[in-house]
Amino acid sequence: MIKLINIKKIINNRCLLDNVNLEIGKGEFVIITGPSGEGKTTLLNVIGLLDCDYTGRLFFNGTELSPEMKNDYFEIRKKIGYVFQNALINDNQTVYRNLTLPSLAVPVHDINERVSFLLKKTGLSGFEHQKGIVLSGGEKQRLSVARAVFHSPLVVLADEPTASLDHVNKKKVIDFLESINRVHHVTVIVVTHDLDYFMDKRRITLKNGMLYEE
Repeated sequence: MIKLINIKKIINNRCLLDNVNLEIGKGEFVIITGPSGEGKTTLLNVIGLLDCDYTGRLFFNGTELSPEMKNDYFEIRKKIGYVFQNALINDNQTVYRNLTLPSLAVPVHDINERVSFLLKKTGLSGFEHQKGIVLSGGEKQRLSVARAVFHSPLVVLADEPTASLDHVNKKKVIDFLESINRVHHVTVIVVTHDLDYFMDKRRITLKNGMLYEE
């Protein structure tokens, strides 16, 4: 599904990714951890085609990609769901509107049904007409996760999706990610420090630019 060969990324003369090699199969649930500032978000951005300034080889769903293929990245990104550290919820828009922003890939007759399903799964039923500004941090993060899978991606990349959440909200977010992985075989890659919640998952540590598998 995803394969990195000798990926190297240097920022301000510091090598964040030092000839990184990684292979993740379809339907896997993988945890990436490591000390803060070691390049975990950078690695996720390379995998998610948000950072093209690197050397090495990247394969997605059997196709080799390269920085020279930037014009093709838009179509490929439609197959990826992103959950950022900052939920990036528009405070001035309703929950419904925030959730349906990526709806270009969804048939019109499916939108309302999908909204209802995802809000129920993330514990946000009845919030459709609430503005983003009234949501709590946990509610925004759950909405962000729902939005990431709205267009039925092949892969979900989640960068610290449970950071700063209480135990209840952490569980809701994690349970939802596990559900889409288990039921729909979506490949899920999570950067996190909340390792106690992912004890049964494949774990990879990034430190000093190198990957170590436990």
